[in-house]
Amino acid sequence: MDSDFGSTTMSIDDLRAGHADDLLADADVVIAIDASTHEEEVVHGRDEWELASATGHDEDLVVLRVELDMEAGDFEWLVDAIEAIDSDDTREEADDIEDDDEADG
Repeated sequence: MDSDFGSTTMSIDDLRAGHADDLLADADVVIAIDASTHEEEVVHGRDEWELASATGHDEDLVVLRVELDMEAGDFEWLVDAIEAIDSDDTREEADDIEDDDEADG
């Protein structure tokens, strides 16, 4: 696992074996890197990544780079894991809004 300027690189196997939910939830940007071609694909946080790269402030982001095999099911697993976390966050935000509405009314 590498780390510099808020960026961490790890293999998909390490991510699966560790606390994937926590790591993915903490990341502002998730980038998939094909292990054989080194091609990169921004999987989560594209707008933040493009803005930070354009302004030279990418060190302000928590970036998780995940090395995987794009041809295997690794990429799909990563996308599904991110979508599950995003939907959990959305549910929590909706619950917070409902709680606020009940307290107000």
